[in-house]
Amino acid sequence: MDNPLGLVLTWMAIDLTEFFISMRTKLSPGVTEKAVLALSIRLAGTGLAIWASVVGASDEQLFFFETTPPQAGIYLLLAASLRLGILPLHLLYQNDGSLSRGFGTVLRMTSAAASLIVLARVPVSAVDSGWALLLFVLTALAALYGGWKWLLAPDELNGRPYWVIGMAALSLAASLGGNPAAATAWGVALILFGGISFLYSAKRTWFTRVFAMLGLLMLALPFTLTASGWQVDFPVPFLFWPLFLIAHAMLVAGYVRQLLRPGEIELVELPSWAQAAYPVGMAVLVVTILLGGLWGWPGALSLGSWAAGLSSLLLSGLIVFAFLRLPQFALLETIERPAPRPSRLVAFFKIFPRLIRSLYQLAGQLLAYISGLLEGDGGLLWTLLLLVLLAAFLRGR
Repeated sequence: MDNPLGLVLTWMAIDLTEFFISMRTKLSPGVTEKAVLALSIRLAGTGLAIWASVVGASDEQLFFFETTPPQAGIYLLLAASLRLGILPLHLLYQNDGSLSRGFGTVLRMTSAAASLIVLARVPVSAVDSGWALLLFVLTALAALYGGWKWLLAPDELNGRPYWVIGMAALSLAASLGGNPAAATAWGVALILFGGISFLYSAKRTWFTRVFAMLGLLMLALPFTLTASGWQVDFPVPFLFWPLFLIAHAMLVAGYVRQLLRPGEIELVELPSWAQAAYPVGMAVLVVTILLGGLWGWPGALSLGSWAAGLSSLLLSGLIVFAFLRLPQFALLETIERPAPRPSRLVAFFKIFPRLIRSLYQLAGQLLAYISGLLEGDGGLLWTLLLLVLLAAFLRGR
């Protein structure tokens, strides 16, 4: 998949498969509308990738990701960002717990992985410097929003969209900073650590401790999976480094917090075959994380940035301590509190999905009006008129 054509075909296959599966498993009108809106947004991202291929091939040369021209690179990054929910910031599936844990995780992670491929392959020269500052600002806001909402999510399934946004924003920032290896590191961490968090439902104490300690490998420490994550050159380091570090710390702390929540079922309650297969499946993710920092991809074996790693460790440790020790941040809320009113910032972030929903509803009303018009008493006359207009148009061509 070294060219936009293969990428577009892959995206289309994944999107249509997910859409048809969602339509078969979700029958409520509200959820069906969300599935249609999600498909529309992802098709818009696919359209941007197609336009990038058109722009990139305008000089009559073969268009590959390694030789992406600057005028086309911005469209590829926007295509991936739109599909991941980063730019513009939006949630494809806000209430993401409606699908089963394992099946829904496979759908969401597959779609995210297909979009992260672009961030790891597009070179830094493909983005014009005039766009870099604006993209960094929007990406930092998306990372902070995703990290904060993931940290406060009631459970890991409802927080799944925010985890994807926060980790994908770090990957996009690394791609903008000129380090494809760092973008790959954050993308792989999104899939592997997210897989542990979302699939870990049959909990045992020592499993939880192992997975929580594994969160240290998210902190960009030397020779870990995310060691190369902070080896980027931000254009305004004094502004962007703290923002992304805070978002990173919230994502790590949220990962630990979700692990400490009670599980849906005890491991001993599973069938005997599942009690043997379940630890093996989780162990595959653990081994992949351990080996990924050593031989995962070119540039994975790295010392990383000590300052960034230690800063993330300190910040995430303070956040976890606050949730464990301070009563106002208790993990288990026994008192039901009224839902807080959405802030103006959150309302602003929802402008884009509201616009898509309005266009979707307008198109539905228009189709219903046309259908009623053609099926009415004058439907035959309108059909003949349309045929005459079509024949006149074709004759004019």
